[in-house]
Amino acid sequence: MRRRKLIEAIGVIGAVGLLGAFALLHGVMPSAVAQAKSQEAVSYEKLTETTPAYRDAAYKFLLSEANEAARRLQLDETIPITDTNVVEVYLSPPRLAKSTGAIGNLKTRKYIYCVARGHKLSYVLKNFGDGPANTTRDYDELQSAYTWPLTKLDTNRATELARKWLDVVSVDLALLDRNGVLEVRAWTPGKSLVPLYWVVWRQGETNLASVELFEPTASLRQLRVEDAKFLRRESFPRTNFSLVDIESSTPPIRQPREK
Repeated sequence: MRRRKLIEAIGVIGAVGLLGAFALLHGVMPSAVAQAKSQEAVSYEKLTETTPAYRDAAYKFLLSEANEAARRLQLDETIPITDTNVVEVYLSPPRLAKSTGAIGNLKTRKYIYCVARGHKLSYVLKNFGDGPANTTRDYDELQSAYTWPLTKLDTNRATELARKWLDVVSVDLALLDRNGVLEVRAWTPGKSLVPLYWVVWRQGETNLASVELFEPTASLRQLRVEDAKFLRRESFPRTNFSLVDIESSTPPIRQPREK
């Protein structure tokens, strides 16, 4: 069965690889994991212990959340998203997922859906393909096709789109507005405009939520919510952690010793 193969494809990557994966997936190292790097802890085998029942529950949750987000955001996706158009899945081991709030992510050929904060869907990202060269190529193509005069700058329209998309994925905009300062930036190389916008709510130097969008086609490129308190979405049911024997407090990680 293809779904089972996708889930089983999540291999043993070692404690260092596991920590690195979290850094790549979520932008920063979760504090619970970072603190664990320098402490004694249970074995790697215990840390990564899981069961087919847990993996199945986590995958179903990711798939359900991806479908709801794709529908509500009206993304350029084949809907419903099913096993046949999922190209990659990453599932965090339950002990680590419980501690960090990051269940995993699901990729189609067009988007990546991440349950990364508070066991809730928190990132929807355009899938540019593997490697930075693909992302660079995408930006180069936009600049080549859409270089406009600065008089066409429209930050109000960008803000309107960003707020609409955050609202449909159940972000508490009132709370976000109270806690963050809104900043809107556009890509303005030289004295021209490429109508690519970044709408960001910041608290000091910290991003609380952000949207990257391409205004001419009203296309969502990235949506990120960095704190689960702004998300009114359902979280991954904590009862699913009982499918694996996890203690109430997750022990820290011990790096495996080199032989």
